[in-house]
Amino acid sequence: MTNREIHVRFCELGKSHKKIVNELVAMLPEIDRLKIYKDYGCASVYEYACKYAGLSYAVVQKALWVEEKLVEAPKLKEALKEVGVHKVALFATIANKENDEVLADKVKHMSKPALQELSKELRGNATPKMTIDLDAELQFLFNKIKKQLGIESDQEALKAIFKAHLEHKDVTKQSHKKVQNIPGDEKFKNKKQLSEAENNDLKKSSKSHPIKAPSGEHIPVSRYIPVKIRKEAITKTNGKCAYPNCTKSYEQLHHQDYFAHTHNHQNLVPLCKIHHEFMHNGVVVENGPKKWQIKLGVPKNGFDVKYRRARQK
Repeated sequence: MTNREIHVRFCELGKSHKKIVNELVAMLPEIDRLKIYKDYGCASVYEYACKYAGLSYAVVQKALWVEEKLVEAPKLKEALKEVGVHKVALFATIANKENDEVLADKVKHMSKPALQELSKELRGNATPKMTIDLDAELQFLFNKIKKQLGIESDQEALKAIFKAHLEHKDVTKQSHKKVQNIPGDEKFKNKKQLSEAENNDLKKSSKSHPIKAPSGEHIPVSRYIPVKIRKEAITKTNGKCAYPNCTKSYEQLHHQDYFAHTHNHQNLVPLCKIHHEFMHNGVVVENGPKKWQIKLGVPKNGFDVKYRRARQK
């Protein structure tokens, strides 16, 4: 077998293994209810699961706990066979008749990190908090800086310090670049760099979506986002995810007006990977970044369906 064939086979077995484990775990509550383990010389379902399937005590315990909590959520319970106990357990304490179907849909189509964040938001504790212990010397230095800045609030003082540090870093980088440039050569280099960027944009536009102009001719519109447009979008949030209270750096640019529909790159919003998943899984009311809010059951459209299929490949 070639290296590629070994890799493909390994991945296939990995998927099969996950599916088998999920089905084994889903059977445990019934085995425990009927006391089947006693017929095979085991004192408990934990011993039985370990002896005959190699399942850990923790997994068995979680499976029985989830079964107990999902009495009013049969669809979410059924999803356990497909996605596993760990994803389903994230919503076990908040699942009910009203949200059963929509939560089952989420666990089937969203990644575990995105589901963890969604679970936190639904519970109202998604905003991350950081605690820093300052020793006597650090407290002295911090108070001294606050006095120099003329700021009384600890939070505002930290914000000012961090911003000043980042601005200083940017200035240092620019100065370093200027020293390396040959005097009088800047104009030529800038033109050359701009030309290269434009050429790259044109090359990447080969993967395009043809649309009709008023004259009837087809104009290719690239899914690739040009450097200038990308930079403008990222600058609006200083490279931070635009989702309310998110402290992560942006990872993806989200088309608020679906590109497949508009064929343009207007209204781009920088988002982290998790909150980009939110946007395409019907959990966010889209009425502008500052007003984004979680709401289960937001209607999904055809573009979201395609996104979800692509993510699962």
